[in-house]
Amino acid sequence: MAFYSLGPSWGGVMMMGSHMKFHTNCLRNVLIGIIGDVCIAVFSSVVLFAVLGVMASEIGVPVEDVVKSGMSIGLVGYTRALTYLPAPYIWAVVFFFAVTIVGLDAQVVCTETVVSFMEGFSARLGRHGHLLLVVLVNIVMLLFNLPFCTQAGPYMFQLVDWYLPTWSVVVIALLEVIAIMWFYGGDRVDSGLKDMIGRKMPHVFRLVAAYISPVFFLVSSNIE
Repeated sequence: MAFYSLGPSWGGVMMMGSHMKFHTNCLRNVLIGIIGDVCIAVFSSVVLFAVLGVMASEIGVPVEDVVKSGMSIGLVGYTRALTYLPAPYIWAVVFFFAVTIVGLDAQVVCTETVVSFMEGFSARLGRHGHLLLVVLVNIVMLLFNLPFCTQAGPYMFQLVDWYLPTWSVVVIALLEVIAIMWFYGGDRVDSGLKDMIGRKMPHVFRLVAAYISPVFFLVSSNIE
């Protein structure tokens, strides 16, 4: 659950981690982030499917017939949940404002991840090189996403959502784990952590990263 929602292999998590101070306790931050992500995901799922259950009971149909899976399930479920609250129109404005903020936040992370690979080039553009690269990346991403705004956009989005992120995040994570734990070496990772926080990686973390995670990603990629 946390792996697919955080998408660590896409670079966003590593990009944000690179802005932390050198001696920041990264192990603690990793645990807090994962536990927080899982708790929010479970809570959101409970709320969503509880509302779908109420809707199914009111209509008198099975839950699977209330709404089809995909983009609409969250939109229909959460907007319906707002109607059960006092002053639903106010909560609707707050909800869609929150959704907009989350979308902008995700866009910032994706943009900064791409721009971080071009930091050397941005330095050559002068004082505002970073800003120029951010604008350029967003323009390119806007052009690539224009087809999703057409009449066939939802269908194209569904195809991309089904066949691109599901397997790419697993394959990239598999390559990253092999590169870090086997080629770079777990001993070097331990040495870096000791310099940063004064302790090595817990044995269970190293075992999972070096042996269990590659097998999990390999099996998952075959299933996808």
